This record gives sequence, structure tokens and C-alpha cells, in this order.
Amino acid sequence: MRIALNTTIVSYCLVAALVGCGPSQTTQPTNTTPKENEPHSHDDVLYWQSENDEHEGYVMQLGHHGTHVFAAHSVEPAVSIEKDGESSSDVKVFVAMLDSATSNVVGEEAAMTYEAKTEEEPAHFAQAKFDVPKDVKSVDFRYRIEFPGDVAEFKKTVTVPVDSH
Repeated sequence: MRIALNTTIVSYCLVAALVGCGPSQTTQPTNTTPKENEPHSHDDVLYWQSENDEHEGYVMQLGHHGTHVFAAHSVEPAVSIEKDGESSSDVKVFVAMLDSATSNVVGEEAAMTYEAKTEEEPAHFAQAKFDVPKDVKSVDFRYRIEFPGDVAEFKKTVTVPVDSH
């Protein structure tokens, strides 16, 4: 009886070691929209710091490329804008970067460029890269969006933590 019990316990341990104790779950940070079939590093995904901001019929996601912003590295802000469920390319999008602690501008306002939807990522505005100072704990992205017609301008500042490595 004792040998059969020991054999059963050893068998269970072997199965647990080979198969695992249960399904593994990987989690992504909240507000992350990974690119489908991502060919790049995990840190090139579109990461939305602010989602579903509504303004006069438009819905916006505000964020940046990469799941982290690192001190002494470049960062590329990103904005997705939709109206009636369709991507909006007829807007003008601008972004500046400030040191959150001092409110000093560390990246002058720059126009962002529209990038059409691809297999890798949704349509969005990007291409305004900034160099993050080495000594900041967080930065503010100050987004400004101009819409066609009589739609009022939209402004929002989003604070983003900076990893020092």
C-alpha cells in the first residue's frame, strides 16, 4: 500500500512538473493596444495613456509607442482619432513634451503625421519624436487637436511616468 501511494505521489509530481499546475496567464499593462502579429519588440506597441476621450462626436486615444518611456531615450507620442467608428485623417494633431516637475518645455510643439491602418497597427498620428531628459521622473505630453469645420479645438495634457532603467 505504501509503495502504491508513493508511486501515485511521484506520478502526480512528474505530471505537474511536465505539464504545469494550470494555465499560465500573461497580462499586459492596462490601456495597451498591442499591434497584431507584432514583428518588432514588445516595446514598440501603441500604449494608450488616455482612452476614449470624447469631443463633439470624435473619440480619441492618447499615448505613445512603447509600453515604457525611458530616461535619456527617445519617445514617439501617438494619437488615434475616430468619428462614427471610422479613422479621421482630416484633423491636425500637435504634441509638446514638458518636464512634469517644472512644467518646462523639453520638446517644442510638433505636428504629428497621419499613418493609415496597416496589418501591424491601427490608423493613428505619430512621427513626432522627443528625447526624454535623463533626470526626469515623469513627462507631460500636451496634445492639441484641430478639427475641420466649426468643431472647437481639443487640448489635453497626459502625465507619463519615466523609467530610469
